[in-house]
Amino acid sequence: MDTSVKLKKSNGLLKCTIIGFITACLTFCIFVIRNGGILTICDDFNSQQLTFAQAVWNAVHYGNGGEWTWNLDLGSSVLNGFAFYNLGSPFYWIFLALPKGIFPYLVAPLYILKYTVAALTAYIYLRLFTKKEEGKKDNFAIIGALLYAFSGFQAVNLMFFHFHDVVAFFPLLLWGVETIDDKKKRPLFILSIFINCSVNYFFFIQEVIFMVIYFLFRYWKEPVKETLKKMLSCIICGVLGVGMAAVIFVPSVLYIKGNSRSEMALYLRNFVFDSKSLLHLIKGTLLPGDVMPANSAVIFQNWDSPSCYLPLFGISLVIAFIGKDRSWLQKLLLFLFAVSIFPFMTSGFLLFTAVYQRWWYMFVLVMALATVKVLEDPKEYFMSKGLLLYVLATTVFFLAIKYVDWSANKEQIVFYEDRFTYFYIIAVAGPVLLDILHRTGKLKYSVVLVMTMVFCAFTTGLTLYYYKDDDTSEYISKYEASINLKTLNAQYRYHTRDNVFSLVGGGSSIGCFSSTIENSAHEFNTLLEVDTNNSSQGRINVPGLGQLLGGRYMVKDDAGAENIVDTVSYKNKTLYVTEQEAFPIGFAMDRYMYASELAKIPFEKRGIALMNAAVIMPGEEAKVTSCMTHIDVGSIDYNVPVDDMAKAAQQTAVGNFSRDYHGFKFTTDYDKETMVYFSVPNDKGWTVTIDGQKTSVTDSCGMMLLKVPSGHHAVEFTYHTVGLKAGIALAIVSWAAFAGLCIYLKVNGKKSGKGAKA
Repeated sequence: MDTSVKLKKSNGLLKCTIIGFITACLTFCIFVIRNGGILTICDDFNSQQLTFAQAVWNAVHYGNGGEWTWNLDLGSSVLNGFAFYNLGSPFYWIFLALPKGIFPYLVAPLYILKYTVAALTAYIYLRLFTKKEEGKKDNFAIIGALLYAFSGFQAVNLMFFHFHDVVAFFPLLLWGVETIDDKKKRPLFILSIFINCSVNYFFFIQEVIFMVIYFLFRYWKEPVKETLKKMLSCIICGVLGVGMAAVIFVPSVLYIKGNSRSEMALYLRNFVFDSKSLLHLIKGTLLPGDVMPANSAVIFQNWDSPSCYLPLFGISLVIAFIGKDRSWLQKLLLFLFAVSIFPFMTSGFLLFTAVYQRWWYMFVLVMALATVKVLEDPKEYFMSKGLLLYVLATTVFFLAIKYVDWSANKEQIVFYEDRFTYFYIIAVAGPVLLDILHRTGKLKYSVVLVMTMVFCAFTTGLTLYYYKDDDTSEYISKYEASINLKTLNAQYRYHTRDNVFSLVGGGSSIGCFSSTIENSAHEFNTLLEVDTNNSSQGRINVPGLGQLLGGRYMVKDDAGAENIVDTVSYKNKTLYVTEQEAFPIGFAMDRYMYASELAKIPFEKRGIALMNAAVIMPGEEAKVTSCMTHIDVGSIDYNVPVDDMAKAAQQTAVGNFSRDYHGFKFTTDYDKETMVYFSVPNDKGWTVTIDGQKTSVTDSCGMMLLKVPSGHHAVEFTYHTVGLKAGIALAIVSWAAFAGLCIYLKVNGKKSGKGAKA
């Protein structure tokens, strides 16, 4: 393979855009038409993607510049809570300019746009390597672009709406590496780094690691001086691009440093996949993208995004390419295959913190490049051999999974036999048809293009069909009615863990389904043994904890429910809000216990125990002893009715409590120095003032204790995201440097042009 990049103008951009758009429309339109313009999917998509979108819209339109949202969990930073999902996405910004509540109707058009952009950016990269012969131009790059945009990785991740933003822009990074010697193109490379870093900081870290690997394989044979020069140019562009995205990147990095998901995971079990996991990876490589909540075979549920299937071709032409080619691309592909089968190497893309295949979209792009090279010269690469080897391997795998006992217990390994069979037929049908066309001399570009479009739309649409297990009309009625839920009393929350009830309207909850709640909230969950990486919903299983966290209001469908205090409706859906006794968010607490003491109390009694005393670490004792006494945990009476304890706490609640996107404020009027407990995450971004004078809070294992003097006082908690000011300053400097670079290149280019003309 020629290692030189041929940069020629092409009129294929518009053609690729139209073809990608048509293919995406074929994929999604049938589902949208059937559901009256709405696209819902299932699980994470409905619980997170649709609800988070509306929550951010509310924060932007109603927040008045505030950085704290009460809707996510017990309260969270807007930036920390949503930067991973949608805050930096240009696609999402379209919704911010549109009316409230329209997002479920906008999802399908945005998906179509994302797929179209993914195809376009992949084309921009792939055409660097395609032959420019008359009549061919960049045609086969369009086919490769479709394979990337509609790969199994994209299909598997249909329930993760924000993953597709990442896939849409990634090819621009490799394009930038390829064009790094062209100084005029460096500003575009810097912009592509800025976009990728802004869209998703988590995936961007993986992309940087992949770019390093790509660079080493791409230029390892070039002279050391030239390689170092390219490397230095890439680093400078990278630093500038990341600096321009610092508004999101700096606070996000500071946030994830304290997240449990950022801990190292160097365990022995991570060095080698077990047999089932390895079979599952092979399935994701050979067969079209399956659904993650209920896989057709091998492993019933898997959330690691394990698919790199290329529509129509599978890895057939990748096999053909590797078997014949000896270039850097062959070595890179072999290396990536090796990385894929060793969990320790795979975890390297996440700095050894977790083992996911969520880097496979990058693998897909270079596989698409190999496929394009074979299509351009099928005889040179023995295309038929690759096709038949793939068909044989897929058939052996299919038969082995169906008929071989993979454990002594003969446990079930095929869960949906029909679906598994359909995927196998689709996988082998494409290569068989291609081989017939090739052998009969009818393998023309136009035929392959149409077949690729059909397979792309069909395989993606089929996975979407299997994903859709919900009642769209029921869900959307609940969603649109919930937009009208209100904050009935700022001192209380809704006793729910349902994201729809707490995120799309004015409510707030005692728990949620999210991977990005405050780190201090994770600390609180760990204390109660309900912590997970992606949910605080387990709090509802601790008796009494919901009431302690202010869970006063419940949402029901029953018009005959007792204690109804509010109703909200949309079309034929009515939700009834009922109330119960609950602790206020801020109330006086005069006793404490140690975390080690709470840990010895049975799980089911810890919620009641926390109603009797705040929990602290031994190092915090000196801060509270002036107005709190240590409780004998053995003396706690667990038979006292929760309602009675809640009413008692209400008598000591702070006064005039109000909250907004900037924080919360209240007044106190206690007859002596008092410690006030707040069921609000103790993030480092809080600034607390009493009568305008700064003070500090005491940590209560993730929540907050504040000592207030006797008498009447005005207290205010104001939140500012940690690292945001530094990020803004760095971004301003970086954008100024970028503007200076653009001006310099423009002026220098004109001078060079004049000199050449003279």
